[in-house]
Amino acid sequence: MKKIITLFVVGLVVVSFVIGAEIAAAADDYKTFIRLHPMGPPGVGMKGDETEKEHVYHSSAANELISAGVWQHAPYTEGPATPNYSEFMLYLDGSVTLIDSEGREDTFKAGEASLVPRGVEYTWKQTEPIRKYWVIFDVVETKEAKRPKSYIRFDPNVELKGEGGRTKEHMYYAANEEKISAGVWEAQPQTSPPSDYHTPNYTELMYILEGSVTLEDKAGREDTFKAGDAVIVPRGVAYKWKQSEYIKKYWVIYDVDPSSATDEP
Repeated sequence: MKKIITLFVVGLVVVSFVIGAEIAAAADDYKTFIRLHPMGPPGVGMKGDETEKEHVYHSSAANELISAGVWQHAPYTEGPATPNYSEFMLYLDGSVTLIDSEGREDTFKAGEASLVPRGVEYTWKQTEPIRKYWVIFDVVETKEAKRPKSYIRFDPNVELKGEGGRTKEHMYYAANEEKISAGVWEAQPQTSPPSDYHTPNYTELMYILEGSVTLEDKAGREDTFKAGDAVIVPRGVAYKWKQSEYIKKYWVIYDVDPSSATDEP
């Protein structure tokens, strides 16, 4: 992830780095879900210098600005700037203060999350080294009935609502007729039927807050994600969801494909 002004001024170009074997060059080539590591993939790490380092875990084939990864930076202050994209940030180390155009200030520290909606002017004030997961999305202007005027703080304990009792959620942000969204979600134990795979027409980043889930792809690879873990399921990757206990997560749904999602054996 680049500094907010750098991304804005240079035409919203994200520099591509050499990435691990788990990750392919384009979204259409991703074959399985991706576990995020806070220091970059083992044996690969992050690329950069003493000031700034990052690793891009996922990049859209349609627009490489639509991306997700891990980033760290030495202290700096930048802004005000108004990026024409939305960004979700989950802070891993350090802290940062965001200041919007109305003077609202809020400090985010390790373990907390924020989302800066497209078109919100803000300043980034960072007095210590920081490291974070990021998702950059919502890069195409759309006509929304109502857009947030400031950045959003995610609260893992926000009241969740739902029907039927199995799942509940709170959507903090949505755009493009809710085709892209971010929020908090919880579910009681549930498992995909043995022969069923879910094949989403979108990419999703999930950060587990409570509980755990095991994902299985069509090649038989399984991985269990628990509180503090993050995973990306690229669009088009078929997988099973195996959940034997209560779970709560942050989600970001982005990189939507025009084709329909399918559930196939």
